Amino acid sequence: MRYSILQYNTDDFNHGSDYFAKVTANVDYALLQRLPIKNELSLIKEIHLERSIPGLPDSLYVGVARLSKKASPFNSGVSYDLPSDKIVRKTNHKFQGSKAICTGVDRIVLCSVLPCYPNANNLSKENNSLIKRKDTLEDVRHLLNKLKYTKCIIAGDFHHRPGDFKQLDDLIKDYGFTSYLDGHVTFVHQDGNKFNLDRMISNIPGLTVDNIKVHQPDTPDRHLAITYEVQYS
Repeated sequence: MRYSILQYNTDDFNHGSDYFAKVTANVDYALLQRLPIKNELSLIKEIHLERSIPGLPDSLYVGVARLSKKASPFNSGVSYDLPSDKIVRKTNHKFQGSKAICTGVDRIVLCSVLPCYPNANNLSKENNSLIKRKDTLEDVRHLLNKLKYTKCIIAGDFHHRPGDFKQLDDLIKDYGFTSYLDGHVTFVHQDGNKFNLDRMISNIPGLTVDNIKVHQPDTPDRHLAITYEVQYS
């Protein structure tokens, strides 16, 4: 099977409706994070949504969407509250997350995830922060443990650059997953630095990922949308 996929942490529609329309065109499925409820969603053929922070009414959403008629319909759906849900609610910050939503398509599962992220300004202050790197790690571990025997594609903002958090990189490998987007710039910081925060990982044997494109808005800022094509047998 071959499908085109969009993954996009919209940051509450940070780049606007025109950009969203552009990046959702000509793809089969979308794995979305920090998604607000907007009129644009009414054009989506099929979508599974959950609030990214369980029990926080103002939080944004994570979702899996089917965008093309030719794409296989959803055949199942499940969501997971991640271990950080209680401490994330204490932050009362709608950009935080503690949720994964997984949807069956064909013979695989597509999963959109937004784990928590450390809320210290920098790692030297982490000991005084409510949420620490280990909390992100435990969120990811929880999801990988749930899906370790399921052929799946997991996409989301992992909040750490590849190579910067060895325990996270090792965890992904130890569970038999491969990370496919590490060499692509997917985030533009306000100080001008550019790096990868958005990962797509999979445990599907023989999966190929090609035609990877990071979509540039008029003013690149924060998370950028990524499209790619996947093929598996």
